[in-house]
Amino acid sequence: MNTATAQQTVQQTPEELLRFLDLQRASRRLRRASSRGNRVLFLVGGTLFISLAAAAALFVLQQMLSNLPAGSNGASLPGTAEHRVSAE
Repeated sequence: MNTATAQQTVQQTPEELLRFLDLQRASRRLRRASSRGNRVLFLVGGTLFISLAAAAALFVLQQMLSNLPAGSNGASLPGTAEHRVSAE
């Protein structure tokens, strides 16, 4: 069976081979074009996800920092050297 297909390819004219190669190239171009669209969507979605996750993390950090107790003057935090000195 392999010899029959090999004989068929040998008997094809150069014009037929060029037409066959052109068809193969066109089908590959179509596949690449569709995969490029998927790649763009994937990259945009990933960038959007990372941006939203960073914004959410910054919001949580801001809320955590706003809930910290303030010192007597409102500037020093408990456990710092300034707070210990002012308490004495």
